[in-house]
This record gives sequence, C-alpha cells and structure tokens, in this order.
Amino acid sequence: MCEARVRPPLKSITFVVMDIQDCSEIWQAHSGIMQHATEQFTNCVRTHLLETSGYETQRQGDAFLLVFRSSNDALHFCVSVQRDLMTYDWPPALELLPAAETVTRHSQPIFRGIR
Repeated sequence: MCEARVRPPLKSITFVVMDIQDCSEIWQAHSGIMQHATEQFTNCVRTHLLETSGYETQRQGDAFLLVFRSSNDALHFCVSVQRDLMTYDWPPALELLPAAETVTRHSQPIFRGIR
C-alpha cells in the first residue's frame, strides 16, 4: 500500500473507487492472462497514485478505494491511469473480450485493454 509514502489527506477530500470491468468473467475465461493483467493494472494504479499524491485506503481483489486531496488530483489520476492502460501490450485473447476490446469514438480510441 502507498500509505508509507504519502500521508493521508485530512481536510477536503475526493474518493475514487475503481475496479476492473467484468473482472470475474474475465478471470473465469482466462485466469492465466488475468493474473498478469491484474498485476499490470495494480502497478499502473500505484504508480499514478504516487504521481498525484493519492492515498490507497483499501484494496480488495482488483478493487481500490482511493482518496485525493482535491477533485483535480482525482481527475488527473483517473485520466492518467486510463491513458496509460491504453498503451499496454495486452494479450490478443484479452482484447477479443467485450470488456477489454478497443472502443473508439470519432475514429479515436478511448479504451483499450482492461479498464
């Protein structure tokens, strides 16, 4: 957990709750792939937590409960994580699943891989 590196915010705070979309279904279909994908997701979350002074209050499975000093920090964190996850080299079998396929809007990718 990141609390050893970042002190918890004490005044006005913003919560972020996040987990991997359709994680249970993906685990059932591709447990080997999801082990690695979940590790990548966790590393991505924790890297961006440090960059945005976020605080990990709780983790259960793939779900995180995070706290930020401001809504701007929380928003920056969320956008940074999603952008970073789009650059990962996901296994082709994972990208074939509806919860991990590439989603585009106006010909621009907005999601790719787990999210």
